[in-house]
Amino acid sequence: MNLSLQARKTDFWGTLLLIILGLFVRSEYISVPEILEPYIGDVIWGAMVFFFFGIILAKTPLLLRMLFAISFSFLIEFSQLLKYDWIEFLRSYKIIALVIGYDYSTSDLICYTIGIGIAYFIRKKIKNRN
Repeated sequence: MNLSLQARKTDFWGTLLLIILGLFVRSEYISVPEILEPYIGDVIWGAMVFFFFGIILAKTPLLLRMLFAISFSFLIEFSQLLKYDWIEFLRSYKIIALVIGYDYSTSDLICYTIGIGIAYFIRKKIKNRN
């Protein structure tokens, strides 16, 4: 199989798994330790962004992909400082709000970085195994 296609499939399944996991930890079906509850969703979101960039940038080196994912995540977080009416209108839709968020938080930046770092090392292990 084409290596690029295989990488895209791996990243697709990683993205999908993390979306499902992210929705699950926000549901009543799974109990997250109270100390992790405010952070786990953002860690998962950061990891999901890394894998998503792998789908669209399959031939890009993992380290560069990690930098793109961090840049994108930080850009989204800083955009939460903008409170224009049209952005607030978009945030009224749950699915859009899950992507662009509501309020800026420095801890979110840390969580995204941790999630992206974890995803990077997992993806590197998978790549080295193939």
